[in-house]
Amino acid sequence: MQDIQKKAIELESKFRSYLDARDHSLARQLESEIRRLIDDAEQNKHPRAVEDRVKSIIRILDTVDDSDEVMDHQHSDDLRNRCERLREDLRRLQ
Repeated sequence: MQDIQKKAIELESKFRSYLDARDHSLARQLESEIRRLIDDAEQNKHPRAVEDRVKSIIRILDTVDDSDEVMDHQHSDDLRNRCERLREDLRRLQ
């Protein structure tokens, strides 16, 4: 689970570097969910619960694509790809 935690922290770092509008409601939602993802990994929650958190982040990223205000589409695509790889890693742990 340490590898998952490391990847979640990397996701947070990328998110912060990609973010264009910190005060946007979607940005705050993403930030909150990514922080919860890190917390879930630190607490060694069941991989399925952590995967549900990742799915939640992906749903928000899908909404972000409808708005150019939060971040560039390429950046949201990169974050989504990172989330998908994280989901694959979590499925291997189950």
